[in-house]
Amino acid sequence: NFGTFKLYGGSITGNSAQDSGGGVYNRGTFEMRGGAITGNAADEDHRRIEGGGGVYNRGVFEMTGGTIKENSSWYYGGGVYSGSNATTRIYGGSITYNEARQGSGVFAEPGYGVHLKDKVIIEKNGLVGTDDLLANTTHYLDGSLDSSSKIGLSVPSSTADGMKLLQPEANCTIASDDLDRFFFNNKSAGYEMNLNSDGTQAHTVQRNITYRCWTL
Repeated sequence: NFGTFKLYGGSITGNSAQDSGGGVYNRGTFEMRGGAITGNAADEDHRRIEGGGGVYNRGVFEMTGGTIKENSSWYYGGGVYSGSNATTRIYGGSITYNEARQGSGVFAEPGYGVHLKDKVIIEKNGLVGTDDLLANTTHYLDGSLDSSSKIGLSVPSSTADGMKLLQPEANCTIASDDLDRFFFNNKSAGYEMNLNSDGTQAHTVQRNITYRCWTL
């Protein structure tokens, strides 16, 4: 898509791409209001390129409903890949059971984080269900999150101390209820992480070794 594409229902399923965008390749504006993007695959040539099994975005992608499920990419972004100069807004819908080596649920290029608000489900992605929204860059809170939201943050072991993980946008604050919608799923790597009540820090405990402090 290089123009405007709106998905309100139906399904995009069973497609594959040798490189990027198994389900949807977007360099224009893609609005997903409903429907399903399922069972698609990207980077079939195993060249470790951008990927995006469900959705590849280098334009504007806004999701307010529907399902992105059971897609795969050989390396980056099983569900959604958000590239440089892209805007990705996830304001609704669910992203689940997708697979990739990095960012099974959602992968965003550093400096181009995902915008979140309202009812968002990003969970149960990856081979063992612990690779949801890759926290390799700053993501943005555009408004309050619904009480049913569940957003898994997957922090790479290479993430530097002091990296900012969550930033409220203009005229938005991070409430304690919003923080409750996020969870860290790095326990398999030996880490337990939590967001502070002001949303500015996450404390990381590496079991049986030392205490370290991470800044959001």
